Amino acid sequence: VGEALAHGSIRYRSGANLSVATELSSRAQKESAAAASGAVIVQMEDHAWAEAVADADWSFASLRSVLDPVDRTVPDPVMAWDWRGPRTTEVVSAVLRRPTLVLSLARLSWEREQARRAIDGALEAIVACGRPPEPGDTM
Repeated sequence: VGEALAHGSIRYRSGANLSVATELSSRAQKESAAAASGAVIVQMEDHAWAEAVADADWSFASLRSVLDPVDRTVPDPVMAWDWRGPRTTEVVSAVLRRPTLVLSLARLSWEREQARRAIDGALEAIVACGRPPEPGDTM
């Protein structure tokens, strides 16, 4: 799988995924959790899934594209927005209070599109290989 991903110019990293029940929004919190666990990413989105499959004794793999890696955080106003999408008034209000937020939003928008493309490419590579990545698959 790693070779197929590399061929498609996708930066691929395999490793432990620490999924926590509480938000770790500061860089220091994420770095500490990653160092303590050896995880390559720290996130909370998969926490409920991981618990459910553990209770059912099923295997679980997560294909992630991460916009807020351990060494970087999402701006506070963005963290406060509804994850399904902020209201326009929230965005306008936040930008008026902090005009430099426009640059962060532009970067996040670009990175989100790159993440979407990476996920699409990774899924194509996995399907082409006929199997999901193994824990030791790296590039």
